[in-house]
Amino acid sequence: VKNCVFSNNGKAHVLLENSKLTIDNSELHNAKHAFWIKNNSAVEAENVSLHHQSGTQVIVQHDSIFTDKNSRITNGLGNGLYATKNCDISLFNTHLEDHQLPQIWIQNSKLFAKDCEVLRGAESGIMLRELTEATITNCQIALHKIANIQVSAESLLNMTNSTVSQCEGVGI
Repeated sequence: VKNCVFSNNGKAHVLLENSKLTIDNSELHNAKHAFWIKNNSAVEAENVSLHHQSGTQVIVQHDSIFTDKNSRITNGLGNGLYATKNCDISLFNTHLEDHQLPQIWIQNSKLFAKDCEVLRGAESGIMLRELTEATITNCQIALHKIANIQVSAESLLNMTNSTVSQCEGVGI
């Protein structure tokens, strides 16, 4: 999918099950979810704008993969990205901003983030739960209300060359 606009679809703009999708230079706005990726599915996104979904913008479940480069995930009423049950999330120069729930919530999965910004969330920037492993490099996580990063339930955070700042609650 290249150079496309998805707008005002109901439940989700893109729902994948046991499927693969590559999407470039596109915009997805005004649905409940932009991507719902489940059951051994994979999405590769580059230069995509996801904004103004009424729920979580990207949901990744059950052994699925989400890889993003140079995209903006902003202004959502739910999470920016939520992954659970053995998923792999890779973000490169991805910008997340202005979500009402934790901007990145990873549970029982893996996160790799490099050169990303996670800014100005109403709750937390990054939440790592239930045996999640995250590697964060050269990222800026700032300006959240509760915590910039939360790590709990036997999760592991490896972070280098990053800035964690200006949280009303706790940094990590």
